[in-house]
Formats: sequence, structure tokens, C-alpha cells
Amino acid sequence: KGLRLKAFPIVLYNSDLLLGLGASVSLYQYDGKSKDYQWKMYSDFTGFTGGAISILFHFDIFSIKIANQPFHLYGYAKYKRARFMPYYGTNNTDAKNNFDINQVNDSNKYYHTYEAINPHFYFTITTPLLWGRAKNYNKEICLVFGASIENNYNTNSTDADNIMHNSKQFAEKPYGYIGGSLFSLTTGLNFDSRDYIPNPYKGTYNEALIE
Repeated sequence: KGLRLKAFPIVLYNSDLLLGLGASVSLYQYDGKSKDYQWKMYSDFTGFTGGAISILFHFDIFSIKIANQPFHLYGYAKYKRARFMPYYGTNNTDAKNNFDINQVNDSNKYYHTYEAINPHFYFTITTPLLWGRAKNYNKEICLVFGASIENNYNTNSTDADNIMHNSKQFAEKPYGYIGGSLFSLTTGLNFDSRDYIPNPYKGTYNEALIE
């Protein structure tokens, strides 16, 4: 019962992204008697010495009521800066294509990595078609509506030695290379018969959604 905070360190290693350091934090409130949390939030952050960053923020709010009708708001916001795995030269170590090494002005001789940023926001609003939990029933059928916006943009290009070069791909920017936005809507139904959401003993959770 009450407000609780939990935090954990994150330490990992990836041969392309190198050392990753971060933290995971969750914060929630529970009244000691309801089937659900009042609200719950979760976040983690990880940064790599190779240049990648990942930030995540989840929110889960069960205690919204409008005209005595319960609503459940769920969603997340994400941000990633991804440095894609490099592709190396003919002996798998060179930044340059040895077959074209004499073509000094040929930008195609470099093997490139590139970087992309990816912000993403998603949410759903759920409400029982029957009064469900408002009348302390364990089973309910809910209407779900949600929306999402996701962006993906390529931001720069380097060769395998991490030296900036205007590669032919980056200079000409072919269709789709820069990235763009993706919008989506979600609707459908879910059925929830769990007896106690923080730690269910029995019941199921099922969704039938169209996106």
C-alpha cells in the first residue's frame, strides 16, 4: 500500500556499440485493496560509448474516472539514437576498398556506417463496455482506442574509421534514405479476467485489435 520506488543499474557490453551504462527506474502507487495499481510508471536510460542512446518512458494509469466510468490510460515514449553496425573492407578491417585505393576522389571507396534517430510515442485508452471493475466484477470486456506516431531520420555518415565523409549515398539521399513519419490508429476489444493485476493468481488477458 502506498507509493513505491525501485531502481536498478544497467551495465552491458556490445562489440559494435561498446560499453553501455544506464539505469532502470519504476514508480507506482497502490491502495492495498483494488484489482489494479492506481498508476505505474517505468523508465530506463542506456547510453553506449559507441554513440548509441536508448531512452524509454512507460506510463500506466488505471484510476481515471469520468462520469463514474473507469478509464485506463497506457502508453510509452521512446527515443533511440542508433549507430548501425559498420561494414568493413576487403580484409574485414580496412575502411577503404583496396581495389579502388588509387581512386582518391571516389567517395565509393569508403565503407560507411550511419546514424539514425527514432522518436516514438504510443498510447491506448481502454474503458469497460460493462461497468466491470466499478462494480467489483473480475471479468470485463473493454473498448480500446489508441494512436501512434513514430519518426525515423538518418542524421550523418562516417567511414569505418569513424571519419566523416560525404558518401555517395549520403550526398544523393535516395528516396527513403532520410526517413520520415509513420502514423497509426488502433481500435478493438480486450477481455480481462485477472483477479489481481500486480500479481495475478488466476485469469487471462486477451486482445483483438485492428491497427
